[in-house]
Amino acid sequence: MTDRSTDRTPIFVCGAARSGTTMLGATLGRHSQCLAVPEATFVADALRRFHPIESADPRELLRFVVASPRHRLWETPLDTESVGVAELGASPADVVRLVIDNYARAHDTPAYEHWIDHTPLNVRHAAALLRLFPGARMIHIVRDGRAVAASVLPLDWGACTADAAARTWLIALAYGLAAESVLGPQRVLRVRYEDLVREPGRTLRELCDWLGLSFEEALVASAGGLDLPRHTREQHRLVGGKPDASRIEAWREALSPREIEQFEAIAAQMLEHLGYEPLHGTGARPRTRRERRADTFRTLWRQEVTDRRRRTRRWRR
Repeated sequence: MTDRSTDRTPIFVCGAARSGTTMLGATLGRHSQCLAVPEATFVADALRRFHPIESADPRELLRFVVASPRHRLWETPLDTESVGVAELGASPADVVRLVIDNYARAHDTPAYEHWIDHTPLNVRHAAALLRLFPGARMIHIVRDGRAVAASVLPLDWGACTADAAARTWLIALAYGLAAESVLGPQRVLRVRYEDLVREPGRTLRELCDWLGLSFEEALVASAGGLDLPRHTREQHRLVGGKPDASRIEAWREALSPREIEQFEAIAAQMLEHLGYEPLHGTGARPRTRRERRADTFRTLWRQEVTDRRRRTRRWRR
């Protein structure tokens, strides 16, 4: 039976996709008191399905979570009908903790004190998540948007063009910055990807201090920290190793000069606000009508043909 006397609170790591959420989640997962789990998108799904979630029937909520395709990717099945009333608990938070405990037992890490959820889009649900888990903390990781674009454009999901990547980055940032402002520095902390990569020791010491955790050398000296689901291992192949500072500026070669300019035509001011120097600034030329038409065709082709085939092959591995 789950030990409800243990205060097992979550630490949410979120931000724009490809900003380093998984890297930071895995890093914190090396801490002796922490357990990093795969992306728990079913929590946000439950927030949308059960509104207000506080009124959800615990058994029905558990069935919903366990039946989620995302939970099935964890490869830790749970017989919902065999869970007793006492183990199930009375609140939605208890139900989620039950699912996390099941994962912990399957991975032989039952003694954790904090679990790390590195789902990027949790940034959209910051207020609801921190109400659901009153002791939780949220880390908003921020990365140069041009590096984010360079990371996401080759994938089989997400933005297909520099213009779309800029708009997606801005939307995620808007949620994150709003969470910082409204929920305050005691609950939400901003961490820069570049600081984490260039100065991991200093950055992680400061982060541990904010989280109330003792700093452990394993955070910077070890690898691992997260068992990645099979279908994401390729796109997260760098996760678990030591940060590579050369990747900070890799976007300069990965993106074409025109892609950089198109990105900055949308997001130059935000880049500057966050301390990233634009190459073009307000002089960046937006897409032409011809480029917009080409982007529309490229996006449709990728979404309906190329990316669909790539996703099918990846999920069959």
